[in-house]
Amino acid sequence: GDMLGIAEEGAYVNSADALSPCTVYRFPANMLTDFLIAHPAIQNKFLVKAIHDLRNAQRQLLMMGRLDVLTRLAAFILDCSGHDDYFDESRNTLSLPMTRYDIADYIGTSSEVVTRGLGRLERMGLVHRLSRRILELKTEELKAFVNLGDAPRPPGPTDLS
Repeated sequence: GDMLGIAEEGAYVNSADALSPCTVYRFPANMLTDFLIAHPAIQNKFLVKAIHDLRNAQRQLLMMGRLDVLTRLAAFILDCSGHDDYFDESRNTLSLPMTRYDIADYIGTSSEVVTRGLGRLERMGLVHRLSRRILELKTEELKAFVNLGDAPRPPGPTDLS
């Protein structure tokens, strides 16, 4: 359901790597424009999706600029738990969709800091590693830590760098 690679004057300003099997469709911009004009309901869904993606981009920028690395890691884990493909709600388990290297790139740190951060989150009782890529989550506690819930943030230093 993601859209990417909208060219500006024929030039693409980004790229993507698939982390899991996917199907990609390519639409020339003029055909997409004509299609959306002919189908206003889909045009509205496109707008809603674009607003959602813009909100996520804004959140990512704020996260990178304002949060320490441990909080960024916890926020990333929470974001992943919002995807049914990765999160088993009945067992509160998350299958990390990315390697620690990819996670490090995404949250702006090193893979070693991601490893230390996962250990710190585990010692804090916010996650429990079942394997290298499977985590059992304490979702409400993670939300409180990231300050997305109503609970106060636990005291203590969070800098891992």
